[in-house]
Formats: sequence, C-alpha cells, structure tokens
Amino acid sequence: MLDSAWALAIKLNVQSTPFFFVNGKPMRGSYSIEEFEKAMAPYLKG
Repeated sequence: MLDSAWALAIKLNVQSTPFFFVNGKPMRGSYSIEEFEKAMAPYLKG
C-alpha cells in the first residue's frame, strides 16, 4: 500500500506536506480554516 501511495504522490508532483487538492487544484503548505473555506466555497454553493 505504501508503494502505491508513494507512486501516486510522485505522479501528482506532491513534494512536501501538508499538501491538499481542492477540486483538482493543489494547495501546498499550511492554511487556516478560513483559507480552506474560501478555496472550497465556489464548489459548495448549491
């Protein structure tokens, strides 16, 4: 399982932690809750 996770990280160009994707867009580094809410807001509107 670790090998497949490592391979996926390489494929997605993940080079550090923390690392997140919001709707396919990478978010590298640490973010506040407010920054995450702002990044996700356009995708959560109903």
